Amino acid sequence: MKLILFQPCGVSMRDAQANYLGLVLTTAICAGISAAGTFLAGKRATKSGDDKKFFVSFVTQYMDPVLQRRISSGPTWASWLYHQVRCGLAHGFTIESGGIELGIKGYVAMTQSGPEIDPQGLLDDFAAGWSKYLDDVRIAGEHSGLGTKFSARFRDVFHD
Repeated sequence: MKLILFQPCGVSMRDAQANYLGLVLTTAICAGISAAGTFLAGKRATKSGDDKKFFVSFVTQYMDPVLQRRISSGPTWASWLYHQVRCGLAHGFTIESGGIELGIKGYVAMTQSGPEIDPQGLLDDFAAGWSKYLDDVRIAGEHSGLGTKFSARFRDVFHD
């Protein structure tokens, strides 16, 4: 993860405003969160709704608790991140409600344009969450529920 996602995104994020890669990097980060959710669940998302469930589950358990809060009286930040950012960018090349903004005050903010998230903050939060998740897997051991799920998904992804 460090070599294929965190470091390349981190390097590119430094120049994201000049290189116009902010949306591409955010799409990659969200895809990473979706993939991490499959490891937490121990299986690939196959049924309708699985991807959202796995994504939100990883965000809820391993990322900043601010993402569990509701945006005004609407969805949680995690749900908005999944629907508007992850799905919006992956399936329609756009974020229909809100957006991303490097260097906004705080990690997330409600603005006149709608909800916004700092993509560098999202990358840092995901990297820290992935690290915490791997620590939990290590501590629990390979025969624990968490370890068994990780091993099953790892075998599915990296089988020879």
